Amino acid sequence: ATLIHCVPAESHAAFATQFRTILPRNQYYILTQSKHLLKGTIEKVLTSNTQVYLCGSDAFMDRVTEHLTQLGHPPSQLHIE
Repeated sequence: ATLIHCVPAESHAAFATQFRTILPRNQYYILTQSKHLLKGTIEKVLTSNTQVYLCGSDAFMDRVTEHLTQLGHPPSQLHIE
């Protein structure tokens, strides 16, 4: 599992300490509004078999869906809350 945690500021990252303990460094990413790395991070961790689960604001989920579409990721592997 890889978790890309998008938050307004790192202080808003619920359970960050626990996630850092549970997941290896290359499987937990915190992205803040000041870091425009979402597309690059997605490209770095995405494989053709990746199941993507999204939860968040409509704007965030729309942006991620757009990135995944541009990368040719199968819509059947995208799950939105």
